[in-house]
Amino acid sequence: MTPTRYEVRVNGRLSERARGAFWAMDVATVPAQTLVCGSLPAVTDLADLLALCNAMGLEIVSVRRLPSDRGTASGSDGPAGAGEVSAPELSE
Repeated sequence: MTPTRYEVRVNGRLSERARGAFWAMDVATVPAQTLVCGSLPAVTDLADLLALCNAMGLEIVSVRRLPSDRGTASGSDGPAGAGEVSAPELSE
């Protein structure tokens, strides 16, 4: 099975120690949130990633399945919201 790329968006900025928990993923800070992106070989790995976020007390804002890098010259993640699995709208 081909690995699937996912993006998990959480509220807040992660410390270096917290970022280390996602050693196999790309972690990027965007204003007031953190993106954790990477390829997961199985759907069960996505469940494990979400369980880790939950165990760390992170507030998950959204989970997106990203387009594969295959067939794209730039490796772009595509338009926001593409392949969204869950995205509860959070009001402040």
